[in-house]
Amino acid sequence: MRMNDYKRENKLQWLNVIFVVSLIVTNVTAMICQDTGVSILGVDVLLPAANITFIITCLITDVVSEMYGKEEAVKMTKRGFVAQIYATIMITVTTMLPSVDKMLGDAYDLIFGLNFMMVIGSLAAYWVGQQCDIKIYHFLRGIFTKSN
Repeated sequence: MRMNDYKRENKLQWLNVIFVVSLIVTNVTAMICQDTGVSILGVDVLLPAANITFIITCLITDVVSEMYGKEEAVKMTKRGFVAQIYATIMITVTTMLPSVDKMLGDAYDLIFGLNFMMVIGSLAAYWVGQQCDIKIYHFLRGIFTKSN
């Protein structure tokens, strides 16, 4: 493998790592809401903290699509999907284990106990969203690169 090929592959691996970690953090932080400081008709606008890391996954998908192609972006999306399923299984298993400290165990269960239900919905939204992102990106890219 030539040095340029090695560097290119190394960058792709790092993009995959950041993508997968961002995806897992997105699902773990999905239940944490942040106050935007904006109020509409007297109702505070809250956003899930997960929005920060989810935006990163979308940007990385677009970068991988542009630099490495649609097929590599789809592979990365599948890797993220499998990694999230694995993380969900491990989190679910750990919530079943007895805790030495009841208060900490209750706090852990409160934070991660609903993770399974949240992740099922999140995985469905993630899969559909990423597939749409990849398809729309390449559709628009095709339109704008043909016109130039």
